[in-house]
Amino acid sequence: MVFEAVMAALLYVASLLIIAFVASAEVALASTSRTRIRQLLDDTSPTARLVDRLLVEPARFLSTLMLLKSGAYVLTGAVIVRLGTLQDWTTLLLILTIVGGWFLLVTVQIVSRACTLRDPAQVAIHLGTYVTILVTLLTPFSALLRAVGTLARNGNEEA
Repeated sequence: MVFEAVMAALLYVASLLIIAFVASAEVALASTSRTRIRQLLDDTSPTARLVDRLLVEPARFLSTLMLLKSGAYVLTGAVIVRLGTLQDWTTLLLILTIVGGWFLLVTVQIVSRACTLRDPAQVAIHLGTYVTILVTLLTPFSALLRAVGTLARNGNEEA
């Protein structure tokens, strides 16, 4: 039971880190102008080229980041419920812990976004490689999400 509690804590910390990463990447890439990235391209920043490619098709990186954020929220809920069943928590304590866990995730998201807004272009450059790798790895899933979105818009890809 101690092992499972430690694993639950580690998974919860992993969820917090994923949320911080996703929130920073979303804000950095959405707030950075392509003009600024092109200036960095002129300075021969190899990561700037990756960020420029990401900014060409924002739906790709946004859907990927949405998948990661959703996964982190689901993981957090599952971890809390599992920990509650291991510890034989009352329903009230379980609900309060879920709300507290959600509140902490939202707080991490807000703080990450606020820190990123200090210099979004620099954060985009630092996270560009990781976001590109994740976009590549999660392409089948994010493409499915984008296809569903296109169908929901009656086949209009521009909306």
